[in-house]
Amino acid sequence: MFMFQEYFAIGVAVMVTVGWLLTFFDKKNLYFAGQITSLAFFFPMFYVLILFPRPDLGFSPFVNVGAGLEIFKSCPMLSSMLLFLSLVMATYVSGLKGKKLGVGYFFIGGLIFLGIPWCISDLPVLGATLVSAIVILAEGSLMYGREKRKEEIGEKCLSLIREKGEVTLEDVMIGLRLPMIEAEDVLYDMWDRGLLEKYERRTRTFYRLALKEHN
Repeated sequence: MFMFQEYFAIGVAVMVTVGWLLTFFDKKNLYFAGQITSLAFFFPMFYVLILFPRPDLGFSPFVNVGAGLEIFKSCPMLSSMLLFLSLVMATYVSGLKGKKLGVGYFFIGGLIFLGIPWCISDLPVLGATLVSAIVILAEGSLMYGREKRKEEIGEKCLSLIREKGEVTLEDVMIGLRLPMIEAEDVLYDMWDRGLLEKYERRTRTFYRLALKEHN
């Protein structure tokens, strides 16, 4: 028989994984795989069925809801709602971009760090969970810092282009004192977002503001 803490922790892991998969299939246009995976939306309902006590026993024969968790005995639907929210959260965060993605990682890491340890009584598993939460928190912080710096460099790059009218990669490297990789990354990101237009002249690539930027 599972302890409720173990049962709930496994459910959260399953639902978060499904959330990431749904987003991945959507980005890769794998619609059939996404439709099949979306059936996991019904997964939390199994928690309600399994948590309900059998009338002849007075308790669930599958899950031991221990002391301190009486609320789940009286309201098993609460467990189902928490699992469903974990899927929605994972799907939403994985679709974010820029600094918002860093904040999303930080949010998920914080939830795991603060919320999951009480669900797990086994010390090694608890340690692994806390380590994974710290890793997610650190990754979120680094991602936020990288994206914030990219935004700041992007603003400076736009100012440089407004001043010159058009620029090359070398102009951005010299004007903003950036290494080639970082300059290429910023220019590509702004071009991909439709902020810049690029065109070839002889053997060089030039960038200028997109028409909507002029307007």
